[in-house]
Amino acid sequence: MLKRTFLCCIVSMLFAKQAAASCALLEERSIMLQDSAMEICTSLEDKINFLKNNAMVWLNDDKQETQEDYWGEWALKPKDNPVLTQNLSDKHFGLGFWLPEEYENQVASMTTEEWLRSHGLMFSIGLGDKKSGEPRMRFDYRWHETSEADVMMQIEVPF
Repeated sequence: MLKRTFLCCIVSMLFAKQAAASCALLEERSIMLQDSAMEICTSLEDKINFLKNNAMVWLNDDKQETQEDYWGEWALKPKDNPVLTQNLSDKHFGLGFWLPEEYENQVASMTTEEWLRSHGLMFSIGLGDKKSGEPRMRFDYRWHETSEADVMMQIEVPF
């Protein structure tokens, strides 16, 4: 995501000068062009400036969200938490990787291909936020090519 944001900022900065230069020609009133042409340039320049000024704010907002904390603050902590996470109000979704226990002692001697093949996929769903007096639930589905798939469910009920 950081690469995409950085790339978008660079592309918008590259075209900002050309857009501003084309609008500079229209600063004086023209007999040939209507006044509405100036509005297009102004709105284009405003949009580019808005993108440049807010790109870093958007990037920091993503980090401000505590989705990683959501997966780490459960009573039973699995070794692997989701890498890609998203939430929709109090529903959290995550996709990650996990390593079966039978491969844990062999990791140091594995080639890159063996290391990639030894990891499986994990899909996590969390329902509810950690608030006092409210229950929440978490499902983790783990799949691996050579190991059995398993499901882990955690329910936290406040007393």
